[in-house]
Amino acid sequence: MYKKIKALTWLRTQILLTNSSLLISVLLPFGLLFLYNMILNKNGNAGQGLLKMILPMTFAMSGGYMVSIMMAEDKEKRNLKTLMLSGVRSGEYLLSILVSSFLFTVFALLFFPYYLHVDLSGKWPIYLLINLFIIVIILLINLFIGGISKTQSQAQVYSLFPLMLISFLPLFAGFDKTIQHILRFTFMNPFINFFETGDYSFKIEDFSNLVIWLLIFISASTYVLSKGRK
Repeated sequence: MYKKIKALTWLRTQILLTNSSLLISVLLPFGLLFLYNMILNKNGNAGQGLLKMILPMTFAMSGGYMVSIMMAEDKEKRNLKTLMLSGVRSGEYLLSILVSSFLFTVFALLFFPYYLHVDLSGKWPIYLLINLFIIVIILLINLFIGGISKTQSQAQVYSLFPLMLISFLPLFAGFDKTIQHILRFTFMNPFINFFETGDYSFKIEDFSNLVIWLLIFISASTYVLSKGRK
């Protein structure tokens, strides 16, 4: 099993390197990070604000978007059927798609605070817990999108709406009370609370929020994928 997942992960890397539009979307948040840091963080005081701005975009574009596009591409080019006929199990296939995206976003999660000189002393466990939950939820959303998409074009269209919401809604939370109220019911609310509350402590309300959304998209993606295998 390990050898198959390793080989499939290597295949995913090759697909990523040869798909220029996908590669650009994956690397774009990193490019924006370096650019914004040079322009907006010259005195080193804007690091936390930039981290809050760039992380959701990274989760959505560098992680989630890659899942739905790769899955849709495999369907469109009939790679999925070929892999299944060659003995690859559905679990191994899904792991190969999710692992590379997960590792990419976890790297960003760890690297961005270091690069921006954001002091998370004493906050690292909560920072990691909240964001790892969010990463998994976003990957599951895009797994669901990949499951219902028959072509890359469909996946791009379906992915656009959640990508825009995840990337930009947190930016406007501090400016509009209606957006604040809407975000209270989304899985991004704990993320916003973490960055906007100076002495943040992980509340049961935030934990329940993340668990509920996680269960919703585990169920949705499992249903779509099981239906697709019939």
